[in-house]
Amino acid sequence: MPIANRNLVFRIREHLPDSRLLHKLLAQIKLAQYRMQLLPRRAVAACEKEPSKIPETVRVFAGKRTKQAGELTKEFDSFLEKAGVTYSPEQYEHHLTHMLFNGMAYGFAPKEYYAYQLDTKTPAEKKTYIADLDRLRLTFLVSDFKALQCTFDKYATYQKFKPFFKRDVICVASEKDFAVFQDFAARHSEMVIKAVAASGGDSIFIQDIRKDALEEQFREILRLGRCSIEEKIRQSPVLGALHPASVNTVRVTTFRTKEGIQLVFCMLRTGRDGSSVDNAGTGGIFAHVNEATGVVDTDGADIYNRKFPVHPDTGIPFLGFALPEWQTCLNTALRMHDLAKGLGIVGWDLAYSTDGWVLVEANGSCSFNFCQVATGRGLKKQVEQLLARRA
Repeated sequence: MPIANRNLVFRIREHLPDSRLLHKLLAQIKLAQYRMQLLPRRAVAACEKEPSKIPETVRVFAGKRTKQAGELTKEFDSFLEKAGVTYSPEQYEHHLTHMLFNGMAYGFAPKEYYAYQLDTKTPAEKKTYIADLDRLRLTFLVSDFKALQCTFDKYATYQKFKPFFKRDVICVASEKDFAVFQDFAARHSEMVIKAVAASGGDSIFIQDIRKDALEEQFREILRLGRCSIEEKIRQSPVLGALHPASVNTVRVTTFRTKEGIQLVFCMLRTGRDGSSVDNAGTGGIFAHVNEATGVVDTDGADIYNRKFPVHPDTGIPFLGFALPEWQTCLNTALRMHDLAKGLGIVGWDLAYSTDGWVLVEANGSCSFNFCQVATGRGLKKQVEQLLARRA
């Protein structure tokens, strides 16, 4: 969805009346939309019993849902190109058909077909994973529709969790914001520009502030749409050693239960090849962190399921890497979620700065794929247990 349209959706959400009944109804509409994207259970069961039926089943339903099939195919082609994967025409047709089936039958995104190596897994094994569609449904199942606004809009995140940012942040949306931008520019020499509705590392730029051409730079930013302008995080050398060019973060995912806020998983994320962002979707590397100790307990991996015993740029091993002030990191995430009433699950991106742990972003529709890739196991059973205890 284009950013302009997403901004419109966010404005509508922001001005929703505080009616739990209305918010629940809107969430149910979203859940119904997601259910419509799947094959009927009877058709899935028939294909699981006789895999030879998959090509014809895909052909029939792709014909009925041309838009969905076209979007999945385009995304799959883009993923293969970025991964540098080349198939013969026969191999491509086979993998395309089975990618479409896994998307239409179980809700897996094209990148997950490759990342989870679904072509090698049985139906039972696939069902242990949280697919992308499961993630979306979980978002609207456990979180209030309006409350999600503060995680979908980067500046709204700052306004909600300002004490945890520990840095200067402003919002630029129109010409009237130039005076605010001037004041910010007077205090800093660099800035991080984030389109408020973008995700996955898209539309994030680090720029020197051009004090001799401030108006021109301001208008360039306005062309990006509504943006959050942030003071650059001063990263501690402890995490900066992994990859100095990017702000390396920890994703702490938490879930609200009847007994209180619970940890789901923790991941270390780092950039590579000089990239300034650490997102998996932009080529970043991730590794699982033991929640009890704060020590990395897997090799690094990327979304293409390539494994990295050491960081390819710095040679630092991932396995055994210890995160500093780990209990403080966890406590920060738990405190923020306690304040985030109406949110059932949140992925908190935290950086270790010279001022300690700081919030980078909050994700109300957080991804499970990098954890499932790094550990090689699905999280569905764990999340279902949390769902049974949800607040």
